[in-house]
Amino acid sequence: MTPSYPPPMPTLTEGAKDPITGTLAYPIHFDFPSGWEAVKYDEEGGFYRTTVTKHVDLIRGMDFVAVPPGTSRVVFMEVKDFRRALPGDPAALNAKLFDTVLRKTLYTLAGLLVAERVGNASLQPFAVLSRQLPVQVVLFLAEAPPASKLRQLNQRVGRNDLEQSLTAQLAAWGLGFALRGAPQPLVAATLAADGWEARVA
Repeated sequence: MTPSYPPPMPTLTEGAKDPITGTLAYPIHFDFPSGWEAVKYDEEGGFYRTTVTKHVDLIRGMDFVAVPPGTSRVVFMEVKDFRRALPGDPAALNAKLFDTVLRKTLYTLAGLLVAERVGNASLQPFAVLSRQLPVQVVLFLAEAPPASKLRQLNQRVGRNDLEQSLTAQLAAWGLGFALRGAPQPLVAATLAADGWEARVA
């Protein structure tokens, strides 16, 4: 009898790009357990790029869309990598992140609705509207450790404010929110949350 094996763990990659070449220079690998369905929603050549944004400007989508086994929920994930970015105004950065997450959430919901209506097979597992699945929005921040205790405190306070603001706004839309991140030194590390893992290189 031929042994059966579980399907391979899907791995998706995001991170900061080299400013000169535009290639992915500092990858973060996201490993989803066996049984999960996960896609890089905003990938070149995918439905989002070829159909949703083809004739419409300024539409932006989440980096990943994923569902665990049993499709108990849909996870929208946005990844921001600030590990090598220069420190800026924390309030301005939080305001930009707040706006980015809300816009990308709305546009991704709209894109998945279009995918349902036209019967796109690749996004069928993420049919959030017809299945009435709960949606969890995840913002994953990769950051370098602050240079001082004061900056560390300011970063923590700012992230708490951002988390509370996004949690409240997305709850008003009937969606969940989680802030995840990697504020540790620039070495290989593994973080686990919500069943998936992030390997920060």
